[in-house]
Amino acid sequence: MNKSAQNISILLVDDDQFDRENIKRLLVTGKHATYNITMATNFEHAIELLREQQFEVCLIDYYLGAYTGLDLLEKVAETNSDTSVIILTGQDEQYIDEQSLQAGVSDFLSKKNLNTIILERSIRYSIHHKKMSLEYEYLANHDPLTKLVNRGLFFNRLTHLTKQLERYDRHHAILYIDLDFFKKINDEHGHTVGDKILQLFSTRLLDNIRTTDTAARLGGDEFAVILEEITSEHAHIAAKKILTEMKRPFVIEHITLKLSVSIGMTLFPNEDINDPKVLLKQADQALYDAKKSGRKQYRHFDNALRKTHEENTLLETELEKAIKEQHISPYFQAQYCLASNKIIGLEALARWHHPKKGFISPEKFIAYAEKLSLISLLTESIMKQSGAASLSFFEINPDLKISINISGSECSNPHILHLTEHFISEQNIRPEQIELEVTESVLIEHPESSIEVLKSLHNLGISIAIDDFGTGYSSLSYLTKLPIDTLKIDMSFVQGIGMNPQQETVIQVIIDLAKRFSLKLIAEGIETPSQAAFLQLNGCDYGQGYLYSKPCSFEDTKILLAQNIQIK
Repeated sequence: MNKSAQNISILLVDDDQFDRENIKRLLVTGKHATYNITMATNFEHAIELLREQQFEVCLIDYYLGAYTGLDLLEKVAETNSDTSVIILTGQDEQYIDEQSLQAGVSDFLSKKNLNTIILERSIRYSIHHKKMSLEYEYLANHDPLTKLVNRGLFFNRLTHLTKQLERYDRHHAILYIDLDFFKKINDEHGHTVGDKILQLFSTRLLDNIRTTDTAARLGGDEFAVILEEITSEHAHIAAKKILTEMKRPFVIEHITLKLSVSIGMTLFPNEDINDPKVLLKQADQALYDAKKSGRKQYRHFDNALRKTHEENTLLETELEKAIKEQHISPYFQAQYCLASNKIIGLEALARWHHPKKGFISPEKFIAYAEKLSLISLLTESIMKQSGAASLSFFEINPDLKISINISGSECSNPHILHLTEHFISEQNIRPEQIELEVTESVLIEHPESSIEVLKSLHNLGISIAIDDFGTGYSSLSYLTKLPIDTLKIDMSFVQGIGMNPQQETVIQVIIDLAKRFSLKLIAEGIETPSQAAFLQLNGCDYGQGYLYSKPCSFEDTKILLAQNIQIK
C-alpha cells in the first residue's frame, strides 16, 4: 500500500517517556500508512483527549500508575466506540494477555520484541477486526430489508431508557405501528413489491421523526418508534404526522399504491410502570384498539384502556386453560325454514362461561385466541364438542346440517383441511352434514390461499358458507371463484328492514344474486315478524335470529329440536 494513501489517527498512552518516543519512532518509519500521533502521558490526560477527539487506534500501556490499560479501555468504549485498542506491556505475564483479550482489546503486544513490522501489522489487523466487528454488530442489530433497528436492539434501548427514569425526570413515548391490510398487497402484487413498500415506508418513517428517536421493524409489517424526551402534546402531534404522511401514495415503477397505518401509543413513565415489556404491551393494546375502531387512526393508552388491558391480561393467562378444559363450549343457534318454521340446521357458536366474570364476549376471546396463536386449538375444541353433540342431534333430526365457523388465519392455512378430515373420521359424521362458515372479510385479506383451502374442503363434500355477505368489497368477483354453497345476509342489513329503504334494496340484490348462482340463502339476526315477512316475500327461504331462538346449550338444543320435529 502507498504510505500516503492512508492516514491513521493514533492515541499513544504511556507514562514512560522513553517508551513513548520509541513507539513513535517505529510508527514514523512505518511503510503502510501515515500515522497522526497524539501522545498522552497518564490516565487523566488520555481521558481528556478521548473526550475532545476521535481516534482510529489507541496504543495503551498496561500499567498507568494507579490505573491499568483495561481501566482506560472502558472509557474508550464510552467515548470512542469505533476505536481499536492495542495493549502494550514490558512484562511477559500471560495473565495480562488473557485478561486483555477477554476484556475486548484488539491485540496485545510485548514492548521487548516490538518493531515496525509487528506494530504496523497489529494496527492493520486491529482496524480490520474492528471494522468487521462493527459490521457484524450492525447486522445483528438491524433489519436486513429496511435497515431499521431490529426488535432486539429496540428492546435494549427501551430498557436503557427505563433504567434512567430513576435518575432523570424525563418523559418518553412508544408508537406501535401496523400497516393496514399489508397482506393484501403481498397477495395481489407479490412479495417483491411488498418488500419495496416496506423499504419506502421505513424511509418515510425516518423522515418524519427526529434523529434522536429510534425506529424499528419488529417483524412482518409491525414497526415501533421510541420518541425520546417528548411531551404528551408533541407525542400526539408526531403520531398524527405519521398517519398523514403515510396516506401519500407509494410509487413503485408503474404501480401506485395507497397505504394507511394504525398506531398505538403509550407515554412513560406512567402509573410508576417502567417495565419495558409492560410498556410495549400497552402500546400494542392501544394499537389493537385503533384497529378495532376502524384502522387509519391512532389510540393512546389511557386509563380506560388500562382497565381493559388489565382485564385482557387476565383473560390471556386463562384462555389456553379454558380451551383445553372445555370451559369454552359450543352453543347452538337454530336455522329455520321461514315458510314452515322447521329447523334445517344449527350454527355452533363458541361461548365462554367464566366462573367469576360470567359470559365473556366471543369477539374478545376469539381475537385473543388469534393473537396468542390459540385459534387452531379453539377451532379443534369446538369441532370436537360440536361433533359429539351432533350425534345426539342427528338422532332427533337426521336431516340437520351443523355449521361451524372458522377464522381468517385458519381459512388460509392447510392445517384446517387435516383437522376437518380427522374430525369427520373421528366423529363418524358424513361430510354433507357439515358446513364451514368463513366471513367475507377473510376473502379480502387472504384471497388466493383461501381459495385453495376452501376448494380442498369442498372436495371432501363439505358445504361452504360465506358469513356477513355484503359487508365486504369483493363479493361479486369471489362468487365466481369460490366453491360456495350458502350466502348469509349480514344482520346489519336485516335490522334496516322497515327503516332504511337502501338496506332493503341491498337485501333484494343479494337474494337475486343467490338465486342466479343457485346458492342457498340464510338471513341472520331476524328479530321481528315484519323482518321475517319481508325476507320471505322477497324470496329468502331460510333465517336465524332471536325471533326464533337464541343460541342454546346442548341440553336446551335437544329440547328445542324435539319440540320442533313435532311441527307438521
